[in-house]
Amino acid sequence: MTYQNVEELVAKLRLEADPADVDEVRSSIREELASIHPDKQHNREFRSSEDRERFNELVEALEYLETRKKLETALIPVSQVTELIKAINKVQEPTREEKAAKVKDECRSIYEKESKSKYSIPRISSGVLG
Repeated sequence: MTYQNVEELVAKLRLEADPADVDEVRSSIREELASIHPDKQHNREFRSSEDRERFNELVEALEYLETRKKLETALIPVSQVTELIKAINKVQEPTREEKAAKVKDECRSIYEKESKSKYSIPRISSGVLG
């Protein structure tokens, strides 16, 4: 079962909790989970298949509330992440002047390497002359 909001969750699960108070809804779900949990039964099994289904529905609802809480308390809302990444990339792009300076430095280093190899005179040691 998927939920669009807390009001829908409360309605579908027929909980006696105020949908505006998420903590109350969470508490209500946990109380009901504790009452039908198989560990609370004498034979450590669900009393019926309806209890098993209800337990699974409640666990799913609790997971929905936890996921919703994580999304709401995130430092950056998920809906804004894409725009934030675009803005960061734009800020990190080098300016035109920085690009020109980089190209100039690369050209200078290539020129220096080529000019040294073309016009360098071999060094003669004293052993050769003597």
